[in-house]
Amino acid sequence: RRNGKDAYLQALKQSQRYFDYLIDRARAQFPVRSAEGKVKAVNYLLPHIQRVPSRMVRDGLAQEIAQKMGIDSALLRQELKHVAVARSTAALKTPAEAQITDAERILIRALASGSELQNSEGRLSARDGAEEEFDPARQARFALQEDRLHDGIATESLIETLLSAGAEVGDALSLPLSEADRRLLAAVLMNEDEELTAERLDGAVKALRRKSIRRRQEGVQQEIQAIGNKDPGRLLDLLREKERLKRVLMDPGLAGDEPGALAG
Repeated sequence: RRNGKDAYLQALKQSQRYFDYLIDRARAQFPVRSAEGKVKAVNYLLPHIQRVPSRMVRDGLAQEIAQKMGIDSALLRQELKHVAVARSTAALKTPAEAQITDAERILIRALASGSELQNSEGRLSARDGAEEEFDPARQARFALQEDRLHDGIATESLIETLLSAGAEVGDALSLPLSEADRRLLAAVLMNEDEELTAERLDGAVKALRRKSIRRRQEGVQQEIQAIGNKDPGRLLDLLREKERLKRVLMDPGLAGDEPGALAG
């Protein structure tokens, strides 16, 4: 048993030197101050951890990485340890990933990013010709708070919590969330490979806007069917609203591909 312990300590010591180098690379490549950055850094390191033959060494490395990366989220630590020790080939992900649209996923990422610049160039031309830094969190908050596009969708409670957190979200996973919302947020942050750009954020806002208008159309149509000929005045108002919503949806400014869905 003593030889087994000594062999473990020696293997861990050798692995630590290599992983110190990898952790430094991960820190340089990803902004580990944010929850999303920590998740991306961990997913960068996971394939290297999973190549280590010893289960005990993988467990020790997972704990050390969590400490050095400043991962204080119990959920993220638990998932890191599970995936590392099990040598799963999948990226870090939570088991309770809900089915949400791409648009919701992008907006949640934007809100969770705080004031961190996600675009490598970080510039977006303003209408007056000046240059502004691309701040995904600020732009997402403006769109959602202005028009309440998240009302009635599956991720409403999570988005509302992120909005209430204000401009400096910091570690979004540490916010006072329900267990379901915390797992959903972790799932969104842990499974995102594409860069968050101004174009993607704008497309997500438009997609949610179309979705909101269609929900309103459905509500109007249901009320029209319920009223029938009982209230001609109200019926006329509803028919006008139905036509107005149809014209709004035909606006070229709302054009775009329908968002896909993430299967849980």
